[in-house]
Amino acid sequence: MINYVGIMNTAFINMNQLDPIVSTNTIPIQQGYIASYLKKNKHDSVILDDVKDVPLTLDKLNRYMQEFQPGLVGFCGYHYLMERIRFFAGFIKMFYPETKIILGGPQALFMPEEGLVDLQDFDIICNRGEGEITTLEIVEALCNGDSLKNVPGISFKDSDKYFTTQVPKCMPDNLDIYPSPYISGIIDLSMKKTASVFTSRGCEHMCNFCVTPFFNSQKIRFHSIEHVLEEMEYLESAGMESLWIGDPNFTAYRNRTAELMEQKINKGIRIPFWCQTRVDMVDKKLLRLMKEAGLHCIGFGLESGSDNVLDNMNKGVFVNRFHEMVSYAQSIGLRVELFSMYGQPGETYEDARKTITVVQKYNIPIYANSCAQQLQLTYGSIYGKNPEKFKFRLSSKYLPRYLSYWHEYETCSMTTQDIKGTQAVWALYNAETEYNIKNNINIFHTIDFLITNREMLKKEQRFYEYLLYLASLLEDKEIMMECIEGFRRHISNDKARISQLLKQAEIYTESDRIQENSRAIVFCQYEGGDVSEKHILKPGLNDLRSRFPKFVLKGMKVQESKRVRLDDGTNVSLIVTVIRIFDRVKVKNINQLYGKYSQHNYSYLTFQLLERSSNELLLFLALKSTSYSRLSEMPHIFLNLVSYYSKMHKFTEIERCFQAMLSYTHDPHRTAEAFGDIIAFAGKYKEAADYYHKSDSSEQTLIKLAYTYAKSGNFEKAYELIVDMNKDDDIFYNEVMLECLQNLFPEKQNVIRNLNHKIMHMKVLKIAKDSNLTAQSAKGAVL
Repeated sequence: MINYVGIMNTAFINMNQLDPIVSTNTIPIQQGYIASYLKKNKHDSVILDDVKDVPLTLDKLNRYMQEFQPGLVGFCGYHYLMERIRFFAGFIKMFYPETKIILGGPQALFMPEEGLVDLQDFDIICNRGEGEITTLEIVEALCNGDSLKNVPGISFKDSDKYFTTQVPKCMPDNLDIYPSPYISGIIDLSMKKTASVFTSRGCEHMCNFCVTPFFNSQKIRFHSIEHVLEEMEYLESAGMESLWIGDPNFTAYRNRTAELMEQKINKGIRIPFWCQTRVDMVDKKLLRLMKEAGLHCIGFGLESGSDNVLDNMNKGVFVNRFHEMVSYAQSIGLRVELFSMYGQPGETYEDARKTITVVQKYNIPIYANSCAQQLQLTYGSIYGKNPEKFKFRLSSKYLPRYLSYWHEYETCSMTTQDIKGTQAVWALYNAETEYNIKNNINIFHTIDFLITNREMLKKEQRFYEYLLYLASLLEDKEIMMECIEGFRRHISNDKARISQLLKQAEIYTESDRIQENSRAIVFCQYEGGDVSEKHILKPGLNDLRSRFPKFVLKGMKVQESKRVRLDDGTNVSLIVTVIRIFDRVKVKNINQLYGKYSQHNYSYLTFQLLERSSNELLLFLALKSTSYSRLSEMPHIFLNLVSYYSKMHKFTEIERCFQAMLSYTHDPHRTAEAFGDIIAFAGKYKEAADYYHKSDSSEQTLIKLAYTYAKSGNFEKAYELIVDMNKDDDIFYNEVMLECLQNLFPEKQNVIRNLNHKIMHMKVLKIAKDSNLTAQSAKGAVL
């Protein structure tokens, strides 16, 4: 038994699999407040990071559990992280069964008690209470051996029974009772340049999609101005370069905001900041003061570009107000972000398209906060409490009760396809997509996205511009031809507009000397140290297109080498060897797209050169230029071409590859299965099924076939294939079976819950075994 002796060690796991560790988004501010409040009350806490570029391993978690011996481990839940959270909770409960596990954060807010029935490894959900006070009361109840029934604001499990306690009677008005997680030393700021700060909590507006006003009794509570300024001074002295103020409505109380800004200026606190608010809670004078105090970017909740949709969601503000405030904010040099969403009740596809137009009107990059998301149907919101009232058509699939309906719905005016179409348009105009196109990054991911969504994007001119450009890079005449024909049908057959489109194509003729606008394929070898990741010239092969500045290489010939010193302050130099040189051809008519300029032979790019590089475009062009008979002798290399063709939706070409491979293989069934695996991995499930059919009828192949059926929505056929199998010890089999049961037999709740729990524990055991972790290795923490 763990002996708490009046105090308890607690651990919190900070998860973020979207942003790197240097991002402010990885600062565990919510958990930091709880941990600092526990520390103030004599209970030690640690926060363990599980972030994108430094994921938490079971071995590391196990060491913390043994050394720190926490009696309580807490997770801050978000919808997309729940399966990863369940994995770590499963490990802790399996190896340290006496440790209590609690779920808090946005995902836990208003979650029903039944969530614990699906979260079999969790003991407590903090679903009604404020994290700091509630966690402290839980810790002290456990330390004193008291029942958790006296802790308000939670649901908990005790001896396989479930209980929900009363809602807390009130929340503290003075947030200063919660110490700063920075000043108290809880949050590690190393490697950070931006910190998140909250000066208030709550919101007084009742937008239908939001839970914030319900949790805070439709009121706003504040830290004192003195507390906020002290924290700002500390963070500035700690080397932070900017602040992210996360208050839902930072300017809700104008006089308070103005006083805070004036005192920040008077105290000489120069650190710049970002904040969010409503456009009806700012005016020109306040914006000028905020800018003087360091505001560099402000986020407004646009939500929709349609007044009707805004009215339906009870937003209480209309588009003309956005125009006034956004225009003024930009005029004084502030960067503006506009939060928006689609999938609102009563919103049509055309309404959703208006929102993009509004954002573009102000030349705001569609990226991060300014890129719309689908409305999230969460527990506790007005929509979430009564979705039928607002004519949401909910999924019939069984959803674990730790998940709300989230995106599993249609509306009375938008089908699933309409919603996906809206998502595709936002992605098309996303600044990240534009960046990838301009820099030839993620080429196959992008062309897969374009072709997959071509029906939904056929009215968008940018779709054809991007598709033609990528098809010309890939030197694929068929896709180029389809692109031009689609433009003629859906956009315009006007010669001038077609000529303008043709300028997007990059086609080349070979040359013998590098000029300023040449394309050059070069091989780079670095000397003197590691090169910065930001440098455009990478070790190995590089394909320098016409937009890359080549003044250093100007005049070089094929096979010529040159030593170049980087001008980034390092002692690194590189030897550049020219492999091939091309001059760009101006495309004046469609026939040029299909002429000799648009396809070249890249067989001179040896696989030895390609293996030392990371340029997927050159690898594809080299594979494409190599005979299938030769590639068939190198199956592991040939399958790369199959993967690329899958993302280009070139299934006829894949079949040619398959037939060529059959001439050189002694195991046609295994070859068919390998093709199916590659195509399924690319997300082309119907086409993958064709190759699994060509393989043998082993149980493992049939499970893969069932998986493709399930992913294609044919759950009946998937279930029929595997229902009589005896593969209860196979994780993949159980995952496919779970998907079938959730969609075909949602009424079998206990079966589904137990299978879901079983799968997670199988995964934990597998990874633990791979990490050489056993119950024996963890026993020190539970004795």
